[in-house]
Amino acid sequence: MKKKRGLRLSCCLLTVCFMMFSVKDAEAIGQAGSLNEAGTDKAYKERQTEDSGRIPLRIISMNDLHGKIDQQYELDLNGDGKPDGTFGRMDYAAAYIKKAKAEKERAFVVHTGDMIGGSSPVSALFQDEPTVELMEDIGFDVGTVGNHEFDEGTNELKRIINGGDHPDGKGTSGYDGQDFPLVCANCKLKSGEPFLPPYEIKYVSGIPVAFIGVVTRSAAGMVIPDGIKNITFTDEVKAVNDAAADLKKKGIKAIAVLAHMSAEQNGSAITGESAKLASGTDSEIDVIFAAHNHKVVNGEINGKLIVQAFEYGKAIGIADLELDKESKDIVKKSAEIQYIDQSKIKPDPDAAGILSKYEEKVKPIISEAVGEAAHDITGGYSNDGDTALGNLIADGMKAKMKSDFALMNGGGIRDGIKKGPITWGDLYNVQPFGNVLTKLEIKGKDLREIINAQISPVYGPDYSISGFSYTWNPETGQAVDVKMADGTDIQPEKGYTVTVNQFMATAAGAKYGPIGKLGKNPVTGPEDLEATVDYVKSFSAPISYQTDGRIRTASDAETPDDTGNQPGSGETPGSTGPDKGEKPQTEKPAKKPDAAEQPDQTKKPKRPVVKEAASDAVQSIPESRTASAADSEQSTEQTESGTQKGRPLPDTSAGSHQTALAGLVITGAGVYWLFRKKRGTRTR
Repeated sequence: MKKKRGLRLSCCLLTVCFMMFSVKDAEAIGQAGSLNEAGTDKAYKERQTEDSGRIPLRIISMNDLHGKIDQQYELDLNGDGKPDGTFGRMDYAAAYIKKAKAEKERAFVVHTGDMIGGSSPVSALFQDEPTVELMEDIGFDVGTVGNHEFDEGTNELKRIINGGDHPDGKGTSGYDGQDFPLVCANCKLKSGEPFLPPYEIKYVSGIPVAFIGVVTRSAAGMVIPDGIKNITFTDEVKAVNDAAADLKKKGIKAIAVLAHMSAEQNGSAITGESAKLASGTDSEIDVIFAAHNHKVVNGEINGKLIVQAFEYGKAIGIADLELDKESKDIVKKSAEIQYIDQSKIKPDPDAAGILSKYEEKVKPIISEAVGEAAHDITGGYSNDGDTALGNLIADGMKAKMKSDFALMNGGGIRDGIKKGPITWGDLYNVQPFGNVLTKLEIKGKDLREIINAQISPVYGPDYSISGFSYTWNPETGQAVDVKMADGTDIQPEKGYTVTVNQFMATAAGAKYGPIGKLGKNPVTGPEDLEATVDYVKSFSAPISYQTDGRIRTASDAETPDDTGNQPGSGETPGSTGPDKGEKPQTEKPAKKPDAAEQPDQTKKPKRPVVKEAASDAVQSIPESRTASAADSEQSTEQTESGTQKGRPLPDTSAGSHQTALAGLVITGAGVYWLFRKKRGTRTR
């Protein structure tokens, strides 16, 4: 009897020990439960992580918006040929970003360039000031520049940053600039001084976190040279390493890079400029937010997390980090790409109000009907031969300038035309850059050199053409023959005229260089959009443009004539990049589709839904987070420059069940040990 009482007493004592061992977590679980009933358990979860000596930090990223603040798209994410929903538009993106911020006590919102330029009329007709207003409403903390931030030159970029009315009366009256900085470590004045600050330092519970900015050096070949004549883009790796060294001298170890540099992913393998940046830069750098080539990327290279979130506001990147209190370094990092699925959230009312305000202002302009399309007319890069839309634009250029030939770069064609009425706004979305037309005099033999220079060894031809046709050999990257539209030969020494846009006529580099070098006696015409509008208006019946074989692949491995011309270097990701921006349409990797490549673009240019075809392979996207978007109190984080940014509240997992389980295991082991001891006593 005494033995039984002793056994019971021992069990009771062990149970009491277990309860004491778990009491703290039991209280916390109850506390978390009551918070959940109130709509949030964020404070408890954040405290748990902080108790472990780590500070959670979320960084939300966007890239390559291109002012598409009013655009929405049907995307086929799984490649089954059916739309998976409607995605994008900035009032919905704002709702997702604000929700992601509200899920954490400490969060920053960043961008990696090309947020403006090539924009929809609702933004572009006001010098992209509406896009800036929306970014301010969302609460962006820091960004960098892409090539499109320089579309109108450095003076206009400085005005966008610092404020002031546009000298030609464009934009809005009393524009006061943007309330967050742009950083770029490799943007230098010709004097060697920084054009923009190389980095921005933020503080998270007293821990400094730095954001270094950098843009691809190839940006210099993607904008009109006169607009950037006072600056230069230096080596990206050296610039980032110099900035990192400066930050380390200040004792800063938590470093992220905002890189307008390409990245592509195939499985776990990441390539492109950002991958090279990750391999060549300081080990203190923890995260690189990439951009420029409009891909989805989420993986690691050389211990650095690389994140890129597609394009046009269709997705955002969400990187969750942990900062160590003692080392003040990033010790844990992961990311997800979240699509802006309109079916899963309501548009943010503040952002919707801003968007609606500008939509009403431009409505009378963009709604003007200028023609009708008998069917969808799409196009862009001529990688696989001529395109219907490219042919239409090039023919319009040729007609407007009364030239023999015309050339249109694929990167300047940013949208498609849908079947039905064609509005001025539709055509603006197709050609949003406002490039003026230029007519040049060339010799017949010059045309071959110009054509060879634009044939990429990876993608093939770029330009849409009018007034002639050619075949090309993929093995040599050269034109096999070049003939007039009627099939007659082009005379090598005869003089001809060719129309291009201003960007093509003045851009540097191997691809565009021959146009400016060989073209003589330039004659300036109207803007390219005006030429297209007038050409569309000239049709008395619905337009039914098709491909017509102007650009063909040679059936045999023929060799070009003996002009001595060498194939142009073309452009490949990670080198000079596609012209006037990146490929928003069907980007063609070297024969094999990239596993991380996202749906192709044959999108509708205006507010109504835009359909997009699927790429051959699509990276799977993690499920979106479902934490509460309830409003919460804001903590105050201070930047080095003194600006204060409010940051909404908390987080994700508790994990108290782990402690409870450990206590249960210990209790069970104790009971089992006493039972074995009792049996042993009886045996003796």
